Amino acid sequence: MLTNHKEDVKDVYHGLRGVTCTETKISHIDEGNGKLIYRRHDVNYLTKNHIFEEVAYLLWHSELPNDQQLAIRIDE
Repeated sequence: MLTNHKEDVKDVYHGLRGVTCTETKISHIDEGNGKLIYRRHDVNYLTKNHIFEEVAYLLWHSELPNDQQLAIRIDE
């Protein structure tokens, strides 16, 4: 149950500190190299080399689209 009473708050975390996430096949944080990975692709690479629709397709289908798949998605 959520309340607005200050006495009910035990720990206050700022940002995501203290937040635990479950395992996912979509993303991975490579702490040693300071990288965020989506479906085996470095996010920095994706943002520099692919448009939004391509990355969205990657997240949904686990692979980057070919030209035909991309054209269908953009037309929808």
